[in-house]
Amino acid sequence: MSRSRLLARRAGAHRGLLVLLCLLVAAVTAGLGATLGSVQASAAAAARTGLPEGASVTVTTRLAEDAVAQDERVRAVVADLFPGVPLDVVRSQVADPREPSAPFVTWTLRPAVAALVPGDLRAVAAGSAGLRGALRTDEAVAVRGLTVEDSLGPPSAELDAALTAAGAVALVPVTLLGLVSLVALVQVARLVGAVRGEEVALLVSRGASVRQIAGAATLEASVVALAGALAGTAVAAVVVPGVAGGAAGAAAGAATVATVALPLLAVALGVGTVAVVVLGAVAVAGARAVARRGATERSGRVRRAAAGATVVLTVALALLCAERLHRAGSPLVGTTQGVRTDPLAAAAPALALAASAVVVLALLGPLAAAGERVASRGRGVVGALVARQVARGLGVVAVPVVLLVLAAGSVVLAGAFAGTAERVRDDAAALRVGTDVRVRPGTSPGTQGPVTGLDGLTGLEGVAAAAPAREVAAAVGQDPVRVLALPAAQVPRVVRAPGVDVERLAAAIEVSAPQDGALPAVVSRALADRLGLAPGDRLDLRAHGATLPVTTALVVPAVPGASSQAAVLVDLGALAARLPEGAGAAEVWVAAVPGHGEPGTAAALAARVADAVPGAQVVTARPGSSPGAVADPSGSVRRAAWVAAAGTVVLGLGGVLAVAVATLRARRGEVVVLRAVGTGPRAQAWARAGELLAAGGAAVVLGAGAGALVALSAVPLLARATVPGAGLLDVEVVPATVPTAAGLALLAAGVVAVAAATGARVAGQARDTTWREEVR
Repeated sequence: MSRSRLLARRAGAHRGLLVLLCLLVAAVTAGLGATLGSVQASAAAAARTGLPEGASVTVTTRLAEDAVAQDERVRAVVADLFPGVPLDVVRSQVADPREPSAPFVTWTLRPAVAALVPGDLRAVAAGSAGLRGALRTDEAVAVRGLTVEDSLGPPSAELDAALTAAGAVALVPVTLLGLVSLVALVQVARLVGAVRGEEVALLVSRGASVRQIAGAATLEASVVALAGALAGTAVAAVVVPGVAGGAAGAAAGAATVATVALPLLAVALGVGTVAVVVLGAVAVAGARAVARRGATERSGRVRRAAAGATVVLTVALALLCAERLHRAGSPLVGTTQGVRTDPLAAAAPALALAASAVVVLALLGPLAAAGERVASRGRGVVGALVARQVARGLGVVAVPVVLLVLAAGSVVLAGAFAGTAERVRDDAAALRVGTDVRVRPGTSPGTQGPVTGLDGLTGLEGVAAAAPAREVAAAVGQDPVRVLALPAAQVPRVVRAPGVDVERLAAAIEVSAPQDGALPAVVSRALADRLGLAPGDRLDLRAHGATLPVTTALVVPAVPGASSQAAVLVDLGALAARLPEGAGAAEVWVAAVPGHGEPGTAAALAARVADAVPGAQVVTARPGSSPGAVADPSGSVRRAAWVAAAGTVVLGLGGVLAVAVATLRARRGEVVVLRAVGTGPRAQAWARAGELLAAGGAAVVLGAGAGALVALSAVPLLARATVPGAGLLDVEVVPATVPTAAGLALLAAGVVAVAAATGARVAGQARDTTWREEVR
């Protein structure tokens, strides 16, 4: 028989396991590719769609004598400050009626949003910040002064920071799925090696060398890995556009293929290489261990499923990474060059779950031995068979146990993060907006002048109360401060912010008998810490050419609705009496009737308010409910977490199925022996199914518990890191109960289905009286 034919027949004898191994490689490739691809595609879509519509930088000066040289110089400076950024620079000229011979000239810089990539945002923010300084001192450009209006740089910097944080936190599900994938490959490879142990021993006894066995295993693994990697890449390429496109619309779906092509290819190559290396290494190790196999191994008994050194090292590494995560507060750490991702901090949740799985494996041996002793004293055969087989086959049982612990923990962790991040997003948005709906005049925040047509707002359906408000730009020395003013009596009715005692706010700013003409004010902690303020301290603000003395009545983590962390809240009537008429941005805060502020009705309420005040800008805290809604930077991470959790479930069930298929062949002779001693097909079926149910059920329960513990420790930090402005919030874990329960139920149902199918197959083997040991 030729070597190639021998290899083909050898593979055919184990085609069930090899097909499962191919499917496992496909699942790993698809899971990792879809997770990484969805994060990158969502980030790319956010770069194209996350900036405000019409955001731009406008440079205005007088027309120079050499207009051509002036224009060329501006464009050269722009090219230097915005390297590689797709920008449209439009020059326009406006006559000055007071001085017709010296018209104004304007350059408007707008990004070509369809071509933006996430890496451009940082360059846009830096270039916008440095443009004024670079041009105002250039004599070829600035003629009698120069002004720069920038509505592009700040949102670009904010979006860049949000995407950077989201990318760092997205490493958590990626790391977790990568860990589960590696464990699955190693464990299933070891299972294949164990099933083929006798076959390898026969080959070695007939003169096969370790090199020959390794070469055959490598060739076989290459075929399996290539097929699985190609199939997994195809699945990921189909999944990613749906995940990213569902979040960001057509823009994400249209650009997804080009964005994720390279990551998908890299994942396929990496998974295929790892699979080949793992399978080859296990084959070599098995060949070398054949001659040294001891009596304990031949009996099938393994006293421990995990070595003590493995437990200690895994737990120690998990504690080290957890300490780094808690010390930094997120996977992002600050450096002299900015912020960077700490891979150890990002790996903390994954390693914590891995440590839990290793601890479960370490306890599996003693617990199985104890169960065997208890079952042996009973009268039923099924319980004794289950307990004894689990105790004797810990090396095989360890495969589904570790994978199911990690899968169940991943589902719980993903559900905890998804629910908590969504709650933090809503709370941060509510704190930033301050109420349910804010009505601003004109087309942009900060337009001066009164808001008209507001008398009918309180009569609109869904409106509980409406109150005038004003935000004024002020300063303490050179430090900017925002002054937010509301009628003290209306604060409890219109302020909507999580964790804020509105009655206390109202009492703090109520003007009764101000001392020395100073207004009582609520001061944000950021401003109080910067200036060393405590309740009772006085502060003199400068606003619109006037001095505004305030007294610190209360210090709060943040002033609800203020556009800056350095802010104060005062009574509107008292402020109006001390500043010129029309100072600051006038607006109206609208509070919704309970139930009308929910996502399903917020859009309708905002639309009614917009109809009642034509031309005004309506802003709400509910994502997607209006053009002014607060963005959701954590969405891509939540989706990545669910994709990774789905991947771990598939891998966990794949491990259970691999064990079932392997044991059906390896323990075929055991079925005959049990039948000979009087154990019928039904009893054998229940016993074999019971092995999987006992080990799998315990693993799912313990994994869910481990996931809950990890979530309580890590999720508040991760959720806070993904949402801008969430650092001021007290975060509690709020799990997404329904999808989490559905994921665990699916995992448990998969275990039951595999156990039932295995039991039915064993019953069929027990009824087959034609099979004999010598014809295997």
